[in-house]
Amino acid sequence: MSYYMSHQFENANTPSDMKFVTLGSFKNLREGLHNNQVNIFLWEYFTTKPWFDNKELKHIGNVVTPWPAFSVVASSKGLSLQSPVSESLLRNQFLPALGEGAALFQNGRDESVQRIMSDFSHKEDDARAWLTNTK
Repeated sequence: MSYYMSHQFENANTPSDMKFVTLGSFKNLREGLHNNQVNIFLWEYFTTKPWFDNKELKHIGNVVTPWPAFSVVASSKGLSLQSPVSESLLRNQFLPALGEGAALFQNGRDESVQRIMSDFSHKEDDARAWLTNTK
């Protein structure tokens, strides 16, 4: 994302000029801003919104990408995983379970809103707004 943002804003820095700090968790990122370990971080809007609302973080903008937030991608070599058992688990269990979970999330909007409110401490309006942009 940082490389994409730099390219989008025609930053003079090249990827080799960029310095990244790995802090490991969202809590550590927030603390890193407060203790000047980092100057900025990129994160998904709705998962950070409760911290904008309580004024701990300041939302300064969005970087819209031409790709979805989450994708499952594998090469044909990766799909085989060098093992018929692994390939069978991937094709017959993981991918169908992932599809079922996505369908439940999409089709059970009221349940999904409640889950988002519970898991992420969102207000109902924010949870519903999040889902309007989710497919």
